Amino acid sequence: MPDTTDTYTHRIGRTGRAAKTGDAFSFVTHEDEPLVRSIERVMGEHIERRTVKGFDYSKSAPAKDKEFARLPRQPRHCAGSA
Repeated sequence: MPDTTDTYTHRIGRTGRAAKTGDAFSFVTHEDEPLVRSIERVMGEHIERRTVKGFDYSKSAPAKDKEFARLPRQPRHCAGSA
């Protein structure tokens, strides 16, 4: 998952261009749930969730690569907002 709602909506917007449609799939973990809910609020609609048949969801997620991870971004504020 991208690290911000803005990045997600920009990437998803690129799936359908020049009057074409497209499908976008994002692989998420339980850790991504707050970001997914934030995206849903911005979009004003529910994002469909699916599970992968045969995948073992009981295993822990692998450790994140901290050496190359980006630092969290500060929220951007629109000009003129308080």
